Amino acid sequence: GVEYRATGFQAESDAFDTGADFTSEADNGFAHLIRVKSDFLDEDTGISLHTSVELAGDRWVGDNRGYTAQNDQAFNGTNPGDNVRLDLGYVQMPFGHTVLRVGRQATSYNNCFLVCDDRRDRVLLIQPFSKTFQVLAIYDRRQDTQTFANHDNGDQFVLGFVSKPMGLDVSALYIKYLNNFEGNLTDPILAGQNAPYAIAGGDLFSGYVSGDVGELAKATVGFNHFSNGGVENDTTAPEGDFFTDASLSQYLRFEGSVGVLDWGVQYVGAQDGGLISSGFDTYSSLINSNPESTASPTSLYNMGGLLGVEDYDQSVLAGKLTWNVTPKLAVTGAVGQLDIDNPGT
Repeated sequence: GVEYRATGFQAESDAFDTGADFTSEADNGFAHLIRVKSDFLDEDTGISLHTSVELAGDRWVGDNRGYTAQNDQAFNGTNPGDNVRLDLGYVQMPFGHTVLRVGRQATSYNNCFLVCDDRRDRVLLIQPFSKTFQVLAIYDRRQDTQTFANHDNGDQFVLGFVSKPMGLDVSALYIKYLNNFEGNLTDPILAGQNAPYAIAGGDLFSGYVSGDVGELAKATVGFNHFSNGGVENDTTAPEGDFFTDASLSQYLRFEGSVGVLDWGVQYVGAQDGGLISSGFDTYSSLINSNPESTASPTSLYNMGGLLGVEDYDQSVLAGKLTWNVTPKLAVTGAVGQLDIDNPGT
């Protein structure tokens, strides 16, 4: 299979005007994404190989391409890399009802509140205990940039479950970041080594509950709780940076339909720099709504990206209304308010 996406965009605000000569308060451009996919299956054993290669994922820059490994003009700015690169590549092996996946995999969780369309180098074990209850065990290698210098390794173990009791969708994960480094962020850099993985040693809990409220609406509540990071920033950094202290984020969402209209209202909050994925749907194209591997050039603010800064609180209260003009055409409008409380400035 193949995937192609073309994007045209325009962004304008006085806030972007630096005042330097020949700069502008507006930007516009075009970008595209091209992926080629192939899957292979051994019908006798059930073992399968899943692959996807990204041939392009960048802003149109004209005749002189000027590519580097970390292209500043990459369409995919959150997970940058070579223009031609591995998007997915993993093997799936069934052992009875147990499934094992090894390799580069796509991942989203908690309605994109924790992670959204990211790519992880991962070992994943799925163990079902019934049709409605599955246990997940995961190992991720998030970073390994320097050989024989393990302070920069980013490893995490994940244990969780997905369940459907009494018509509800219920899931929770516990994520442990291995403590490969503890201390000041700048110490390895001053010694001539690469920077450590910034949130080594952390503990992360994430979960959600979703279900129908009679015939009126579907309700979903979810949270992320991050704490115990072992890496400290320098003395000028704000308290709690890199999740050394506890941080919480949460959302509550109601969505339903009335005839040809779909509606939704939600509250989203982050306390003490709580974590929210850049891809979470805030109902606004300007705030988050920017998945890790399919970047949006008009997402201009990342709520929940402060990495645990103490007393830095954010919240969004928003509503949306969608008119389904035809089965294949819908028009959506949304309105909301973003509040930011930063006592430090």
